[in-house]
Amino acid sequence: MIVRLVVSDTSPLRALAHLGLVELLGSLFAEVYVPPAVAAEVAVARAKLPALDLSRWPFVRVVPVVDVSRAAAFTAGLHPGETESIALALQAGASHVLMDDRDGRAAAVAAGLVPVGVLGLLIEFTRVGLVRAVAPLLDRLVIEIDFFVKTSVREQVLKLAGEWPTAP
Repeated sequence: MIVRLVVSDTSPLRALAHLGLVELLGSLFAEVYVPPAVAAEVAVARAKLPALDLSRWPFVRVVPVVDVSRAAAFTAGLHPGETESIALALQAGASHVLMDDRDGRAAAVAAGLVPVGVLGLLIEFTRVGLVRAVAPLLDRLVIEIDFFVKTSVREQVLKLAGEWPTAP
């Protein structure tokens, strides 16, 4: 999944930062755009999650959203970060958006975008040899930062990563 440009919502950035893997995004994407609402969200520490300085990663750019109205039909009821992420992806001509929230992902699909969550990123990192295994990273997200993963989703992710049924 080598893609030139992707737009990211908050959750994938926070999760990857917790795992120390944000820099791996630069191996999959030439540029990662972040809308202002997401930049503002990650700049503030939350329970179990420190504030992030996006300038640490040269491939991450905060890009203003010119017109949110283009995405309005798809984003009713979403949080500002999700709304701006979809709007920015449409504005920038990105095909993919990094997003974990179920409603946000559905809105992204309705807008013609391909949503990729942190679990999909972990699978891709494994597929291209950037990480050895998904299971321990997934466990860290669940245990350390209360990242919610349904049992059926965990099983599917581990199957896609080639780690099922041997993973606990």
